[in-house]
Amino acid sequence: MDDKLLGATSNAVERANRRFRKAQNSIYSARTKRHLEQRLSLDMRRERHATARDSSMKVLHHERSKSESDHP
Repeated sequence: MDDKLLGATSNAVERANRRFRKAQNSIYSARTKRHLEQRLSLDMRRERHATARDSSMKVLHHERSKSESDHP
């Protein structure tokens, strides 16, 4: 923490990091190794499909905005 080359972080960032760590701790503290492996697998799968999901959402939102602009 005394390293002068590292920039300062805002309190909001530190608060968010603390919240994330606390959430992860509560999630993983009661899980078995098998559950952890399954959860990691699910997270990795979700991450792998994120770009396709994002592009699908953009198309759906675009189509919805077109249909809403057609109606007075």
